[in-house]
Amino acid sequence: MIKYSQIRPFGLILLAIVVIPLPTLGFELPKFVVLSTLSTLAALHLLLSKEPIIRLFLRTISGKLYLAFGLAVLLSIAISVAPIASIVGVAPRFQGVLTYCCAMILGIDAAHMVQSKRGRATLLYAIISTNMLVVLYGTMQMLKLDPFKQWWLDEAFLGRVFSTIGHPNMLGQFIVLTLPFVGIVLQRAQQRVVRLWWFACITLNMVVLFGTVSRSAMLGAGVLVLLSAPVIKQWVKEQRTTIKAGHAFVLSFFVVIVASIGFLFFAQRFSQSFELGRSSSAR
Repeated sequence: MIKYSQIRPFGLILLAIVVIPLPTLGFELPKFVVLSTLSTLAALHLLLSKEPIIRLFLRTISGKLYLAFGLAVLLSIAISVAPIASIVGVAPRFQGVLTYCCAMILGIDAAHMVQSKRGRATLLYAIISTNMLVVLYGTMQMLKLDPFKQWWLDEAFLGRVFSTIGHPNMLGQFIVLTLPFVGIVLQRAQQRVVRLWWFACITLNMVVLFGTVSRSAMLGAGVLVLLSAPVIKQWVKEQRTTIKAGHAFVLSFFVVIVASIGFLFFAQRFSQSFELGRSSSAR
């Protein structure tokens, strides 16, 4: 018998990468179906577990604010001029109250997961796997190797990378929010080859982040660097004695080249902003 704990990580991965090659509903509609299914299973699991999950949120200010936000979302239906549209959302986004409730249920389920060591490992695996798959597809788009290119309305995105998320700004925010978890795995890695692999993944994340040309994501990345500066400084100090000078030079050269590609992609988009105009469905 398949347990929900076995489905949960793959459901989270599927939620981020599932797309249907359609120019309009190809991104949000399949994600909405997966989100509603996964959140229903999560709600049933939380109800059957008979554990005081809500108490976890009532212990902290952030948890209380989380629950207050959920209550405010539900009450927003009462003051809406179009209650039905507010509940389901308007195509093609479908970001109504139902979508917010499903996402909040998954957040509560994630809080329940991190109470155990196995749950934390499972959640970390799901987040990192999702990040790698989304960034890989975004890299393929930047290299003009997208197998679904003929089905997407590229002119709606004005040359910006959208990956499987379907929205350049949301893709940038996704990278900013999931990148710290990749950094955690890099910090824990012991073997040199494994460290280089995760370092390359972080570099690709930054390249795709530049490809989104999302100024809000750039601002978020800047705040992330400031908050992570002490940890990064300590990690570099620890690695200084284990990395040889030749390897450090090659690694630095690789980072500069790859980052330059992303920066040129970013600069090219803004140099053509007045010619291309503003995107419609992509924003």
